[in-house]
Amino acid sequence: MSAAESNGFSFISDSYYENFLESLAQIVSKLLTDQETEAVLTSIRSFQEKLRRLSSRNLQRLNLEITASEKERPSLCRHVGKTCTQNCTRGFIKAFGVAFIVKYIVGILPSLLTGKITKKPAILKQMAGSSFISAYKGVLCAMRHFRKSHDKDSDKLNAFVAGCVAGLALAFDRDRRRRQSVMLYLLTRAIQFNGAWFMKQWSLRRKEKHPGEIKWDDHLAKFLQKYSGVAVMMIANAQLIYAFLFNHDTLPNSFYAFLLTHGGFKKNFGRMAGPVTEMVGSTVNQILEDHSPIMIPEGVSTRDFYFRNVSPNIGSLIPSKLHHKYILCAVQHPFHESCTGDKLGLFTDELLRSAKLYVPLNIIMLIVFRSKQFMLDPKHVGQKFILSCFRSCLFLTMYVVIGLATPCWLRRLFNREAPWFYAATGAVAGSMIVIEASARHLELALYCLPRAMESLWKTGIKNGWVKNVPHGDILLFMASMGSLMTLYQNEKDTISSHYLGVMTRFFGQN
Repeated sequence: MSAAESNGFSFISDSYYENFLESLAQIVSKLLTDQETEAVLTSIRSFQEKLRRLSSRNLQRLNLEITASEKERPSLCRHVGKTCTQNCTRGFIKAFGVAFIVKYIVGILPSLLTGKITKKPAILKQMAGSSFISAYKGVLCAMRHFRKSHDKDSDKLNAFVAGCVAGLALAFDRDRRRRQSVMLYLLTRAIQFNGAWFMKQWSLRRKEKHPGEIKWDDHLAKFLQKYSGVAVMMIANAQLIYAFLFNHDTLPNSFYAFLLTHGGFKKNFGRMAGPVTEMVGSTVNQILEDHSPIMIPEGVSTRDFYFRNVSPNIGSLIPSKLHHKYILCAVQHPFHESCTGDKLGLFTDELLRSAKLYVPLNIIMLIVFRSKQFMLDPKHVGQKFILSCFRSCLFLTMYVVIGLATPCWLRRLFNREAPWFYAATGAVAGSMIVIEASARHLELALYCLPRAMESLWKTGIKNGWVKNVPHGDILLFMASMGSLMTLYQNEKDTISSHYLGVMTRFFGQN
């Protein structure tokens, strides 16, 4: 109810006054002569026009006064058109709905195959994401109002605190393994985007230090930007391949199975693939501890060596005439006396395995993301598809072949065994990423980095170097989200366009 109605007056529209004046003019016209009538009508129209002008001016003045009062009281938050409460509520409902639908779709697909289509996603799993977003928005608004600040520099601390506090929402997920996976993924992204921020600040300082000139530090920055993905891939795989042979229990089961398959161990040894890879690490450690020779004694065939030291089942499959020079060569490739011959056969086998992996994957990507482009220009898109498949297959093939060939080369070069040979194996294998398209270098490296970090931490715990910190995954998640949200609020150009688009859809403008 309006103010006029509350005071006993009903609302009167503008058309009422226009009709009243028209009726008044008609009555007056019957009482006066034509000339008098015309004069009266002219006066009435003039009076009507004055009323309109006065009303228009009053409305404009009122609007200016309201606008001025709003400018005198600037908003501390940036969510235009919504209150802080509305902003938090919308964020919670939106994230919860999306997470619930996606989780249900993902969960119901395998259920359709088993006939259990009544599967329901757990509510707490969706609460983690939606609670994080609403908590972030709420804490950010609270920090701004508490500190009475909304400028960019002050907002860095506001966003960091809000991101850290909101990170506590990860505790809603009771699956420890999933919490660790989420934490490691976002930790690597925080490292990536903070690295981009560092490179941006370094670039600004270089321009201030020697504007318009290109010096050695500019060339260094260009080199780091170009080969950062290769460096991360080499470091990550140094840990992964070492763990594969010496501490396989620190690797995720799926990744360990992936290495067994593509390393050719499952094809050559079947169910004994795992014990054979364990034999590599244990044999190296035994040789170092006992100061044993690294060569198989003369007159002892590889078959006899396997019967005595590895597995009679595998030994029975090895031709009796084979004689490997080095013990570890016999363990790694027992069916080929020549290291080179074994790697040539491995190249062919792995190229086929890689094609089975990458071709279907690229077909799916083509259908989902490039179907329209393919319809418009099938020749060009088809050529890019074939080149992408070939490069990916060649990368994975060379990753395996060069990686497994490196220990053989180092063994012959130094004529001894050492654990660092196998870390170097991973680094050399990781360098094969240069075969892939440069745009994919960093993404592939960041796929391997979380697994390497997890494996290194578990190795440290296993060897007593470090101790588990209670709720350490939640603490690292809080720190990661604090830094990520600081960049999102204040340095969006340091976040890659794909991830920035996803974050903007969920977090919006705050």
